[in-house]
Amino acid sequence: MTGLIVRDALGEGKQKILAKELAQAGDLNVRGVQYARKQTLTARERLDGKRVLTPSVAWAKENLRAITVIAV
Repeated sequence: MTGLIVRDALGEGKQKILAKELAQAGDLNVRGVQYARKQTLTARERLDGKRVLTPSVAWAKENLRAITVIAV
């Protein structure tokens, strides 16, 4: 899996080209959940806390409440 961080938001034309390239990489199936093999974020999105979706990140988001409840 690859995460590409770009400095600025891409224009419409560049976004279409990049989307086509990313789609060609396909998806990774982990436990019945599809993850894009290549994903992109802007630097601003990353600074705002957004992350590339990976199986471990997705699991943590889904199970964080359960873990917190168990810990209390």
